[in-house]
Amino acid sequence: MTQIALLKKSNLPKRAKIENDIQKLGFDFQIIGDFENLLKEDGLKCAINANETFFEIYIDEVSEIANECEFIKQDFI
Repeated sequence: MTQIALLKKSNLPKRAKIENDIQKLGFDFQIIGDFENLLKEDGLKCAINANETFFEIYIDEVSEIANECEFIKQDFI
């Protein structure tokens, strides 16, 4: 399963906010291990509904994302 989250670099969420927001979507979600800042991480080790998984993190320009992901262009208009 692939999920894409777009975040503004100037407003990156903290650990508690990420966990709370995903839990509000109905998932049992927990970040595993130490986590301080998305910009310092290559990814996010976590558990969703008791299944260990990993979020890959990429820092890209909006235009680069829109060019690579045609289906998402409408969200930038």
